[in-house]
Amino acid sequence: MRRGGVVKAQSLPEQFSELERFISDWDLPSFDARYRKRLSSEFGELQTFHDAMMARGPDILAYLDSMAIEQFSDADRSLARLMYALAIVAQAVEVFHQVVVPDTEATNLTVISEYQI
Repeated sequence: MRRGGVVKAQSLPEQFSELERFISDWDLPSFDARYRKRLSSEFGELQTFHDAMMARGPDILAYLDSMAIEQFSDADRSLARLMYALAIVAQAVEVFHQVVVPDTEATNLTVISEYQI
C-alpha cells in the first residue's frame, strides 16, 4: 500500500482493507485496553465500528479459521484484534444500548491473564 510516496506494510489482509480506518482506535493489545477504549468512546463511534465489523464478520471468521493461529501474519493478527474489539463493543451496542454497563457505577473489569496474539 502506498501512502504519501512511501510503501507501507499492509495493515490488514487486502480483502479487508476497508476496515483499516479502525486500526488506530481498535487494534489494541489487550482486553483491558479495548475495554478502556469502549468506555472512552461516544456511542456513535461504537455503532459505526460495530456495523462495519458485523457486515464483514462471517468473512473475517472464515478467513481467520482457515489457518492456525501460529501462521497468522501481522495483518492477520491485527484483523483478529479487531474481532476481539468487536466482542467488547457488541455488548454495548446490542445489549446495553450505551457505552457503560447500566447501574454499575464505578465497577471495573480487569483481566489478569489472556492469550496475546
